[in-house]
Amino acid sequence: QMPDACRLYVLDGGTLEVDAGVIANADILVKDGGTLKLVNNGTIHLSRFGEVDTELGAQVEMQSGEILLGNE
Repeated sequence: QMPDACRLYVLDGGTLEVDAGVIANADILVKDGGTLKLVNNGTIHLSRFGEVDTELGAQVEMQSGEILLGNE
């Protein structure tokens, strides 16, 4: 569970892997060179105003999982 009004940054060379878990109340930015992976039904549940942003050059790998909007 992320605190309100916080943003998680995945920096160049970094990886955020959600493996069979849940990140709740999320707002995420994947920077150029960063990687976001969802595996084994990993879930990102966005906060009310949260989003998953990616810069040009970022990678997103969704092998198994989902990203849910803040009202789902």
